[in-house]
Amino acid sequence: PYTTLFRSAAFLRRCVVYRFEEPADGPTQIERWVQIAQLHAKDEIGQRAENPALVRRVAEKCWTLRERTRKSQRRGPSTAEFLDAVRVCLRLNMDPDSPDTQWWSQVESSVLLKDEANKAGRRSDE
Repeated sequence: PYTTLFRSAAFLRRCVVYRFEEPADGPTQIERWVQIAQLHAKDEIGQRAENPALVRRVAEKCWTLRERTRKSQRRGPSTAEFLDAVRVCLRLNMDPDSPDTQWWSQVESSVLLKDEANKAGRRSDE
C-alpha cells in the first residue's frame, strides 16, 4: 500500500518539489535575502528610514552564522529563519549590531540556529 500511494498519478500531481539553488558567495546571498525581506515585510520596513539598513545588517549576521555553522557541519539559518529574525528586529526595534548583545544572542540561538543546546536545555515537562 505504501509504494502504491507514491506511484499514484493523483499523488504525484500534488507533490511537486522545486529546489532553488542558493548563491554560494556572501554578497550575492545577502542581497538576495534583502530583496526577499523587502517583498515579505515591505510595510514594516517602510515605516522607518533606518529599517532597510537594519535588514541588511540582519542578512550579514545570518550569512556569518551560516558560514560558521557550515564549518562545523551544522545547518545554518534558512531564508524563513532570516525573515523571522528580521521581523523580530523590526518589531522590537532591535539592532543586531547594538552593544546590548544579549537580545541578539537570544535571536541567534532561538530563531536562527535552533541548535541542540537549546533543545537539551528545555525541561522535560515543557
